[in-house]
Amino acid sequence: MRGNGSLPTLRLLGAPIMVAVLAGCNSMLVGNWKTDPMPSDEPFCPIQAEFKEDGTYQATARKQDGDVILRGTYDFNGFRLLLKAPHKIDRKYGASWWFGKILKLRHGDKRITMRKQ
Repeated sequence: MRGNGSLPTLRLLGAPIMVAVLAGCNSMLVGNWKTDPMPSDEPFCPIQAEFKEDGTYQATARKQDGDVILRGTYDFNGFRLLLKAPHKIDRKYGASWWFGKILKLRHGDKRITMRKQ
C-alpha cells in the first residue's frame, strides 16, 4: 500500500512540467498557416496567417465585402487563441493543435481548420 504515498509526489512533480509546456504554447504556432478547406458559408473567415516568435501575427481574412489584412498580437494557451489588432474587435477562438500541422479553431458553432505550410 505504499503506492498511495507516491501519488501526491507525482502530482507535485507533474505540475511544473505542465506549466512549462503551457507557457510555451505560442511557439507551437510559429510559421505560416492556411485555411483548408475554405468554408463557403462563413461571413468572416481567416484565409491565411503568419504567427511570429515575438507574439505578433499577420493574417488575411475573408469578409462579406472583401478580404482584409489583420496585424497584431496573439496568445495561444493550448486551448484558446486570442487575436488582438489595434482598433479592431479581439477575436477569441477555442483552439486545438494537432501533431504540429493542424490548427482547429472554434467560434460558436463555426469550425475552421488551418494547416501549417
